Amino acid sequence: INAEYGVPMYLNLYKNKFLKRLFSHQKKQAPKVRAVQQNTTNGMTDYGDVTYWDDRYKQDPVPFEWYQHYDNLKHLLGKRIKFEDKILQIGCGNSPLAENMANAGYLHVHNIDISHVVIDMMKERYKNNPRLTFEVMDCRKLNFSNDDFDVVIDKGTMDAILCGDNSVANVFEMMKEIQRVLKPGGIFVEISYGSPDSRNHHFSSHSGWKVAVEKIKKNYGNVDATTNDESDHVHYVYILTKTNI
Repeated sequence: INAEYGVPMYLNLYKNKFLKRLFSHQKKQAPKVRAVQQNTTNGMTDYGDVTYWDDRYKQDPVPFEWYQHYDNLKHLLGKRIKFEDKILQIGCGNSPLAENMANAGYLHVHNIDISHVVIDMMKERYKNNPRLTFEVMDCRKLNFSNDDFDVVIDKGTMDAILCGDNSVANVFEMMKEIQRVLKPGGIFVEISYGSPDSRNHHFSSHSGWKVAVEKIKKNYGNVDATTNDESDHVHYVYILTKTNI
């Protein structure tokens, strides 16, 4: 246990690794984005803090895609998701993923984010697209009925939460809520840079999941080809199926 932060040491190592990869991924982003990131506590950005995201989206409203573009995910999603499925994307940010899915033929993609700044932007941007809806909401406290969605998608939200305060408890609440709103047999698609040995214990904290994992090669620059750490070269796509519980 790290006495300064009161959390297991591996989580602080995890945060540092997340920052390294985030900066690598955003190397070509505008300097103002990096300036927001430097507004930290104890030298570490709290990606679980809504004020960070509000400030970021105010200063840099340009759409930004985390980890993988839709073209690299469509074969995995297409095998498991029907066009008529009711889909929830958590932590949507200003990613074009929902737009790409709507253009591909998906009819119902509801998107939530904790930042009212980005949700206001996305509502305005897609106000004429009936396939897309946007709402301010915390993924730890979903304002939906039980068994409401066929699919929940997350691309990086869990990773961000794990870099904030009370990370383990917050991910526990997130997973509980996602399982609650999914229909029996529905799927949760978690796209992460975290390897199974750093993710499976979060998934197993709730019974009623059948977990599978696939890998997608990273497609952006500045990846260290000399490292033997698999997670430096791939993103992990976890497919969690809700069993009848």
